[in-house]
Amino acid sequence: MRLLATVILVLVPSVCNAYILPAADLLGRMSSHFQRIKTVQVSVTLEDVDGRLLQENLVTVPMRPGEEPADRHDALLAGYLPYPFLTMDVKNLRSILPSLFAGDAGVRFTRLDSTVCYLVEGTGARLWIRKKDLYPLRAEVLTETGRWVTCLYLDPVHLTKRMVYPSRTEVRIEGNLEYIERLSLSKPNAPSP
Repeated sequence: MRLLATVILVLVPSVCNAYILPAADLLGRMSSHFQRIKTVQVSVTLEDVDGRLLQENLVTVPMRPGEEPADRHDALLAGYLPYPFLTMDVKNLRSILPSLFAGDAGVRFTRLDSTVCYLVEGTGARLWIRKKDLYPLRAEVLTETGRWVTCLYLDPVHLTKRMVYPSRTEVRIEGNLEYIERLSLSKPNAPSP
């Protein structure tokens, strides 16, 4: 009897911890988390692999509905998936990454380097989300031209107590480094729309 009690006490917590939310629910929680945070303006620069400045943008994160065009085509026009698009409300996030909200999208635990993540996989898109705080670490999206674009959201910094932003984003197309986006300035007291 004592052995049975020990087995139950050991197995029950591991079974309870093994439950993973469906993809749409997990992405909904991530989106909800971002949408509760006060907005921050950040300046980012996009450089090519040789360090030449391609563009500089002032963006607001988390993105609120209506701030930017929110469809898949517009999000990928720059050739990559900018981090602010992942902070949008769930409706707009669904329009950018529709396959991750499909019924056959899967979620599993994995490690990215040494970080425990949820890996959300759909047809033509994958998103690695850090388990402890639902921070996106990596996105892979299949473009309409059939090329895989990988965005690594690296070296996160706290802009405010609750808003985390990658200080560097590496953009790889078919595995080759193409662009680097760098966080250059933040304004934590930006007005909220």
